[in-house]
Amino acid sequence: MSESPETPSPAPTTDATRRRFLGLSALVSALTSALVLVPGLGAFLAPLIKQGKETDGWVSLGKATRFGSERKAVPFTFARQDGWYRSLQSRQVVVWKDGDEWAALSTRCTHLGCAVQWKAEERKFHCPCHGAEFDQTGAIVLPPADRPLERLQVRENKQTGNLEVKES
Repeated sequence: MSESPETPSPAPTTDATRRRFLGLSALVSALTSALVLVPGLGAFLAPLIKQGKETDGWVSLGKATRFGSERKAVPFTFARQDGWYRSLQSRQVVVWKDGDEWAALSTRCTHLGCAVQWKAEERKFHCPCHGAEFDQTGAIVLPPADRPLERLQVRENKQTGNLEVKES
């Protein structure tokens, strides 16, 4: 038996290129996943991050000089955030100055939520749905309503000169 010199085996080029391909595939997959997950996570957490950066519920009704001791119906629109759903809602309040203080009443009937109307000549609120009536302070005069009209917080913003109502 004769011994033959060992021939060197070829370099494992196929294994090296396969490893490189799998490594690059894993890197591309991770980057693609990050591109999808980061914006999705940002959209999911946005309401928690933005919390407190809103107007804290105060909505401007306009310049305070527009209002006086006579009750005035004022419509306004505000943004309502309900979890991740944000919508624009419209509402109306009746505003007046009572001595040195501002007052505001909701025009939503406490019986079924119908829009009450301020009747200046009769000095009362009237609900056209079921006939409920409220006096000028929002107290019940004629049922079927079981609670007075909602009294809202109102303030005069000294910096802007606007009258603002607190929307809950």
